[in-house]
Amino acid sequence: MFFILSKILAFVLSPINWIVFLGMLTFFTKDVYRKKRRLAATLIVLLFFTNGFIAGKILGLVEIESIGRNDITKPYDVGILLGGMVSFKSDSTIINFNHNGDRLFQTIDLYKSGKIDKILITSGSGMIQLPSFKEANLIRQYLLKLDIPSSDIIIENRSNNTHENAVYSAEILRERYPDIDQRNFLLITSASHLRRGVACFEKQGVAVTPYSTTKRVTEEPKIFNSKWIFPDPYALQYWDIATHEIFGYLIYKVRGYV
Repeated sequence: MFFILSKILAFVLSPINWIVFLGMLTFFTKDVYRKKRRLAATLIVLLFFTNGFIAGKILGLVEIESIGRNDITKPYDVGILLGGMVSFKSDSTIINFNHNGDRLFQTIDLYKSGKIDKILITSGSGMIQLPSFKEANLIRQYLLKLDIPSSDIIIENRSNNTHENAVYSAEILRERYPDIDQRNFLLITSASHLRRGVACFEKQGVAVTPYSTTKRVTEEPKIFNSKWIFPDPYALQYWDIATHEIFGYLIYKVRGYV
C-alpha cells in the first residue's frame, strides 16, 4: 500500500501537473473575469516553475557533497549501487538507461580502477505495472558482459524503494560479512538521493560512505545567465527531483525509516 501511495504522491507533487490543472481550469471557466484571473495565475505558476535559477537553488539544497573519486586511497569492500537507472521495455532486448545511468557507469569505473572490491546491486521492480521485473538481474547481466566476474557481483532484487534497499542489503551484508562493523561500504547513488539513502542504511545499522553521481547543479557562472530570466525546460525536472526527495525524506522520517 505504501508503495502505491508513494507513486500517487509523486504524481500529485509534480509541478507540471499543477500547471496542467490550472490550464484546464482556465480553459473550462466561462466567466470572463475569473478566466483572466486564472490565466494570470497559470502564467505566474508556469514562469515560477520554469525559472532555472530558482529551480537550481532548490535542487542545490537537496543535493549533497560526498567523497571524491581521487579521495579514495584504500579500496572499499563493497560499492552499494542503488537502482532506478533502467527504463524497461518488455518488447526490447536492449537496456535503456535513463538519467540515472551515471550511477552505474561510475560504479563500473570505481570497480575497474580498484576503488571497490565488489558491487552490490540493490533493486527490484519499483514499477506498479511490472512487479516481476528485477532490475538488479538485468544490471548483473550487463556487468558480466563487461568481463566483471560473477563472484564480484552481489544482487538484491526484492526491494521496491530506498527503505527496502537498505533493509534487504543489510541482511545480505551481515550474512556475507560477520565482521560488518570492520568493513567499509561505499553508497553510490544520485547526489539528490544520497541524503535519504545514507539515512536509510544508517537506520539499519550499516555505516556507509556517500558517493554522489548525476550531480545536476554546478557552480553558477559569475556573468549573466539566460536561465535566470527565460523559461528553462529542465527546471521542471529539477522541481520534480527536489519535491520527490524532500517529501520522500519527510515521509520516511514519519514512518521511522530514517
